[in-house]
Amino acid sequence: MASTVFVTGANSGIGLATTKLFLSRAFNVVATARAPSGATDLQQLLKHNETQLLVIALDLLDPKTFQPALDAAVARFGKVDIVVNNAGYGEFGPMEALDMEDYRRQFEVNVFGPIDLTKTFLPHFLATGNQESPPVVIYVSSGGAHFGLPLSSAYMASKAALNLFVESVSYELATISPPVTAKLVVIHGGVRSTNFSASSNSVQVISNLGGNFRGDNRSVVLQQRYSAYAAKVLERFTQLATGSMAVEDAAETILEAATDGKTKLRYFKGGKDGGRNLLARMEGMKEGEGPDEADERYMEKMRSFFA
Repeated sequence: MASTVFVTGANSGIGLATTKLFLSRAFNVVATARAPSGATDLQQLLKHNETQLLVIALDLLDPKTFQPALDAAVARFGKVDIVVNNAGYGEFGPMEALDMEDYRRQFEVNVFGPIDLTKTFLPHFLATGNQESPPVVIYVSSGGAHFGLPLSSAYMASKAALNLFVESVSYELATISPPVTAKLVVIHGGVRSTNFSASSNSVQVISNLGGNFRGDNRSVVLQQRYSAYAAKVLERFTQLATGSMAVEDAAETILEAATDGKTKLRYFKGGKDGGRNLLARMEGMKEGEGPDEADERYMEKMRSFFA
């Protein structure tokens, strides 16, 4: 019997590439999206994979969609063996320009949604899992879980929170019977051919510093305060993006994490330049340094790049 993988955010980018790759390896795939009927690429894929592929709605901002999606997956394929928490977006802009609602929505989608979805799946895993081939829950994370970048506080904070949530619960889930394996796929250095920018406000943040402004005095002040720096940061981001990877590379790493049978927690996948920010963050202490000195050396390097 073929194993079944459940993918969130399967309508484009890494999620779509992951769906295609698992289908090519004879998995059953439950591909979820907020509005699957409008996901053209996913619907085209369904025409050629009607037996293996189930396309269904799931919105991380609407937990009421979680259990029906799981029920539909079980009704179609019997059980789910692997969950890939891929869906997410980025809220970008100067902290001063973002409302608290922007931060809350970022955490609802990138942190609380995956947590709630995991809790939804846990009873199913306990009822259907086995010791020899434990269910696997994969969370697609970012190098941003390990370093901060300007104009990215909401996104980076959400990924850091997700990262430590998964590390923490990985110990717990490994001890239950049957066990559940929690893993992080840490994509860093940028990814080509995703709709991340379209689902984020990264374009707006450069043109109007977040899209939150209403033409009032506050807007004028913030434009004056941050517009020049935002333009420089965009230039730096563009420079970093030249080493980005293809979505298929990210999907291959997700497949590896799902199928290698290891209890390994983090799977790092960097772009063509190796993901320079993460490499700098992970470089560690040099001889004679303490943690303070090593951290400040890293911060000086980053400050000089984004100054």
